[in-house]
Amino acid sequence: MVKGTGSKGLICFHGYGRKADDFMTLNLTSEVKIISINLPFHSESQFEEKNPEKTLWKEDLIHYVSKIIEDEQVESIFLVGYSLGAKAVLTLLETTTFSIQGAVLFAPDGFKSNPWYWFASQTKFGEFINRFSIREPWVFNTFIKISKIGGFASKRQLNFAKQQMNSAEKRELVFNIWRAHRKLNANLNKVKSKINQEVISVRIILGKYDKIIPSTPIRKWAESSNETILIEEKCGHQIPLEIIEKHILELIQ
Repeated sequence: MVKGTGSKGLICFHGYGRKADDFMTLNLTSEVKIISINLPFHSESQFEEKNPEKTLWKEDLIHYVSKIIEDEQVESIFLVGYSLGAKAVLTLLETTTFSIQGAVLFAPDGFKSNPWYWFASQTKFGEFINRFSIREPWVFNTFIKISKIGGFASKRQLNFAKQQMNSAEKRELVFNIWRAHRKLNANLNKVKSKINQEVISVRIILGKYDKIIPSTPIRKWAESSNETILIEEKCGHQIPLEIIEKHILELIQ
């Protein structure tokens, strides 16, 4: 989705379960063209039809975004990633050859992999179990109990997981989304080196009360990067639109 005619391209990636429409209501300056992309298995994404493997590879992401930049004829590139969408931004920061002026990550995923996510998306056996759990909910419930006993996830994270997996349709969607994004695992050391060498301004916005995204690994990474600013806002994982607007405007000015 595209909004505006400016020469500054703001390429946006939404969060889990959201859609490209989320960024269409941003009230930015006339020099900005908002280019918002639906991630695989979200909203009107045609990913499933075009990719029989149902996995978005880094090379594919770079190709798609490069083509969009060429088609939209924008000169300055800024990236925005919310939650799951931050994995796409980190991948682009690590691997792209086109010039990026800045990026802002809101409640970003991609800094620490949950053990169950890694097992279910990165291993053949885990993928089999995850697929099996679509029609056999007791499998997922067993993982929840083990996670609770072993302290592998917070109470808020477990409740969030239950909400996202309480039907066969939801479990199938989670399986597809996890599988589609499993290769967007950026090398954070390479990301840091690139933004420092190319002086790419990066902002990370965390919700003070966010119980979904672990903040400790993000803080440690940000502190070791010369070009990264970390800001904490008084909100949870859902960051209000006015806060998103404020930080985007500060980034592109």
